[in-house]
Amino acid sequence: MESAENTVNLHDNITKKVFGALEVLLGKERFAVWFSGSAVQLKEENENKTLVFTVRNRFAADWIKNNFGKELEQVCVLIFNQVLPIHFVLGGSPFSPLKSGGDAQKRVYSAEYSAPPPEQNPALKTAGPRFHSLKTFVEGMSNRLACRAVDLALNHPGKITPMYISGPSSVGKTHLLEGIWTEYRKKRKTPLYMTAEQFTAAFMEAIQRGTTRNEIAEFHNRFKNIAILLIDDIQHFINKDATQNILIQTIDTLQSKGIQIVLSGSIPFQNLENRLKPEIVSRIQAGMICPIEQPERETSLKIVQNLVAERKLPFGDDICRMIASRFGIHARQLHGAVNLLHASFPTTDEPLTLKAAEETLAKLESYQRRNVRLQDINKAVCETFGLSEDALKSKSRIEPISTARTLAMFLARKHTGAALVEIGHFFGGRKHSTVISAQKKVDGWVDSAHPINAGHFALPVPEAIQRIERVLQSQ
Repeated sequence: MESAENTVNLHDNITKKVFGALEVLLGKERFAVWFSGSAVQLKEENENKTLVFTVRNRFAADWIKNNFGKELEQVCVLIFNQVLPIHFVLGGSPFSPLKSGGDAQKRVYSAEYSAPPPEQNPALKTAGPRFHSLKTFVEGMSNRLACRAVDLALNHPGKITPMYISGPSSVGKTHLLEGIWTEYRKKRKTPLYMTAEQFTAAFMEAIQRGTTRNEIAEFHNRFKNIAILLIDDIQHFINKDATQNILIQTIDTLQSKGIQIVLSGSIPFQNLENRLKPEIVSRIQAGMICPIEQPERETSLKIVQNLVAERKLPFGDDICRMIASRFGIHARQLHGAVNLLHASFPTTDEPLTLKAAEETLAKLESYQRRNVRLQDINKAVCETFGLSEDALKSKSRIEPISTARTLAMFLARKHTGAALVEIGHFFGGRKHSTVISAQKKVDGWVDSAHPINAGHFALPVPEAIQRIERVLQSQ
């Protein structure tokens, strides 16, 4: 009996550790979508260990293997000090309903947020996480077009749809979508916010229950009475043909009813054209494309000043400017710096000095520095210029690619320890003399404030370099 109890305790302990680590690595929402209701156990045979996950269906198993392999390896090393073989068996349920009882065919999944107007659902505020408000979003040159799109979605819904808000991580895409959701709720309308993963999971769950028209019709019914559809991270639709087909049907159905659709993703629109179905691309083109860039210094400063004012912190303007200058890559870095200072000086009534703030943030700043590789330079430049990641390695000499390649070689010299020959070889097998020439050319551009076309903006070279470096630091 004691042995059985020990076995149960060991199993529970492994489950808590594995699922706890996965929740940290994936985030609560993604973990809930794919692992809620699942089980995990450690199987040992002849000193060989295997981690066995029980999930509901083959789709869930394939998705986890194809998308979370790196995270599963990290968990194994963290808990078992080695990478273990991972097996999947069918039988669990990767989806967890928010409400128990009722018709099982009408589940509401834990990471999807939609509800009737407040008077019909007084418990709404506890049904999901607290969403962002548009009042806390700081507008600047880098996001102005997206802010205008949000205004249109709120005040003239259905007039321009779908909208696509794109940009790198932590520039406010999700904040805007959640802010729209919040405003619709205030107007007693019914918004539906979901990530692309949640959309895919809900669709595949409908298919797993059967292949008849009733299951697909049931999937469509969840969009029947909504006032707006907000889908985040649409890059996760890439290589999912069946889900893209149902997305096209959903867009067409909602457009025919005048329902607003807002999409967001981390991939610039021009890079989606060969990765999503032409029907989706053409519908986005007929709507509105709204790129968000990394925040400029003034926007970063406003974000810091708002945080300081909101928390009534005794920080002078010099400290705010220092934080914006050193941590202004994206909003999360700014929040982290302010949080650290707030925690370090929680009770003092005296204004914090610049020197004390710099000393406190020095360690955080050192954590955010990392070794830069040539691949990182290539990715940052291509993202800024809206190019495919193999463009700079090609033989093409057309002006946009040639200019971007020249800047990439310059930045490779500045931020990596790679030799001239190595840099030239990486960027399409070019000679070391080409790299030297690129450095001299960019130095000349900087001195003359030479303008270049960087993605959606014509910029002086110094500002283009700054944008690339911000993308590089945010990777």
